[in-house]
Amino acid sequence: MVGSVKTLVAPHTKLGESPIVRQSDGTLHFIDVLGAAIHVLKLPDLQVLRSITCPQPISFICFHEEGGYVACSFDSVVRIGEDGGWQVMKQVLADSNSVRLNDGAVDSQGRLWFGSIDLATEAVPISDFDSRIHSPRGSLYRYDRDGTLTVFEDGGIVCGNGIGWSPDEATMYFTDSYIGVIWAYDFEPGSGSIRNKRILIDRRGLVGQPDGLLVDSEGSIYTFLWDGAAVVKYDSTGRELARWPVNSARVTHGAWFGDQYNHLFITSAESDDGSAVWKGEEAGALFELRDMEAAGLEKHVFKGKATIS
Repeated sequence: MVGSVKTLVAPHTKLGESPIVRQSDGTLHFIDVLGAAIHVLKLPDLQVLRSITCPQPISFICFHEEGGYVACSFDSVVRIGEDGGWQVMKQVLADSNSVRLNDGAVDSQGRLWFGSIDLATEAVPISDFDSRIHSPRGSLYRYDRDGTLTVFEDGGIVCGNGIGWSPDEATMYFTDSYIGVIWAYDFEPGSGSIRNKRILIDRRGLVGQPDGLLVDSEGSIYTFLWDGAAVVKYDSTGRELARWPVNSARVTHGAWFGDQYNHLFITSAESDDGSAVWKGEEAGALFELRDMEAAGLEKHVFKGKATIS
């Protein structure tokens, strides 16, 4: 039976995100976006092995098949060594003052997908938002193994966020946290093409914005609710199946772990001013949820060139 969410002893984060587990050496890696750091913990006791300080904030990490990480800074795809080495692989944006890169995911072919945030539009209260007036400039990108960058959804996105795929890879999911929807696309894994965009999960008007996204082996979709203090599970038709409260208002993302991949690590974030939303809130903490009913899907590694000029 699935239990409750438990708080873990781990490095505190201002904006915890992008947890990934490496089974080969039993380690958990996650980032503090605003703290510009990658924390590496040894499983199962969560001993801190190292914290890597980055020269710029990063919004996402995945493993590279040759070692180290591929990450999104606010304007580029970068390679980060486990010693902290930093190399820009692809500059995506001229600057990150008005639009910045955000969350991502790697598909089964080793290609990196990520979204971006229109910072100006995101600052508009959702009750005042009108796409005809505000013309959001966020996008969805695919970064291929040879360094080619393809832009999908060139504009029209406010806060591009959690990305994932169904177990049979016939469907890709992409989140706009600001709008409050998770879209589904028909996906062709060989070519990496997407089509037939439609709303799968519609949280407009509900408490909590969908942030990170995971999928389990049975095809259920998990979203982590920013300002919603919960992890929510949906079936593949978008029907809510279950939810688990988290002692943090801003729940950001998760990673499957364990021999059966049926446990979850959960990251979270502080409020903008660092204050607690309620007494006893553990904002910015790392949490776990054990013994899920279905096993999760392992996150893929980037399989492209180690360096791109």
